[in-house]
Amino acid sequence: MRSREVIHRARESLVGLIGIALVTRCLTDTGFQIFYPFLPMLAGGLGLTTTRMGQLLGLRNLTGLLSPVFGALADRQGFRKWLRIELMALSAGFLLLALGPSLPVKVFGFILSGIAALAFVPTLQGYLSHRLRYSMRARGIGIVEYGWAFAGIAGLSTAGWIIERTSWEVPFVILGIGLAILSILYYLLPPGHPEGTRPRMSNPAASRRQQLTNLVGSLSVSAWATIACTGFLSFAMFNVLIVFGDWLTQTYDLGAGDMGRVAMAMGIADLCGSIGASAYSDRIGKRRAVMAGGVLAIAAFVLLPILGTNLVGAVGGLMLMRVALEFAIVSLLAFASEQDSHRRGQMMSMMGAANFTASALGGFSGPWSFLRLGITGPSLLAVSGMLACTVLNIGFMREPQGRD
Repeated sequence: MRSREVIHRARESLVGLIGIALVTRCLTDTGFQIFYPFLPMLAGGLGLTTTRMGQLLGLRNLTGLLSPVFGALADRQGFRKWLRIELMALSAGFLLLALGPSLPVKVFGFILSGIAALAFVPTLQGYLSHRLRYSMRARGIGIVEYGWAFAGIAGLSTAGWIIERTSWEVPFVILGIGLAILSILYYLLPPGHPEGTRPRMSNPAASRRQQLTNLVGSLSVSAWATIACTGFLSFAMFNVLIVFGDWLTQTYDLGAGDMGRVAMAMGIADLCGSIGASAYSDRIGKRRAVMAGGVLAIAAFVLLPILGTNLVGAVGGLMLMRVALEFAIVSLLAFASEQDSHRRGQMMSMMGAANFTASALGGFSGPWSFLRLGITGPSLLAVSGMLACTVLNIGFMREPQGRD
């Protein structure tokens, strides 16, 4: 009876943990994605061109290079502490962006929110990986990744409705307040490192450079291939993601409400991909699941210019792209989480750094190629990124031995 009680309480704890993580991701991902479908509206509100706003998004994503610093701090001081700090910074960034008295203050809030968001996601993934067994990790991380989908289904469609009736600032005020409340609730979560298991440095006075050298030297070829694969996948995705709002508004004259409905369709596609990954990746093997999602994504990018000759085809092609990429991303996150289980926070944050660096490059190359070739340009760049990801998967990535 005693053992059954322990198992029941453990399950309840995991359900609560995944639940609050899912709600948080809904808000953070809404704030992260909102710039893509509403890029023309937000750029106009700030008095910027869409090209300049796209460059700012690329600069924001480059701040993801700081993620390994936050990952190292989370490994040493505990994930829960840094999750709260990052949520408070994200809240402050959104409020400054919305309520700042001048453009420089608003841009500072935008960059601050970017740094916090790009640090928060790898920290949360490292925390979840620490609490979940490898045999069920794709399922648990996949459920939390539903937040990316729900952001499109509910968050962005609601944001479009609000922007159409009020102003572009109001959604950021709501997000800022919501995240501040959630940062308080994170005190209720179990510690990121249970007593006695927190990793200790053999030499606490070691320099930051030496710590980074130790990390780099300890990573396997498979781990480095996984990090590189993340970068290529992100490059592929953001080349199209950064321009699809401009593409649809220019070609089909869609307004904020219309783009909110398109974002809802994208969210439904993301949800299908996340559900598929959480249901099947653990069963078929996470590396094979990454491969399957990558091949489907290549097909989607090839078809996008062909399907995009009408609005229904364009949205359908984008949905196929999102299903494939979300399936691959969730599987890749679970796969990566066991590549270096002793430095999980740093491993996941290095994945984040690769993701954000590549997405920053996509933020520049996507608009550049779109201006010259239309949607065909970003699609061709995306195909090249996914082909590189597939080559790395076949040649170098290896399924880790699960340690539950």
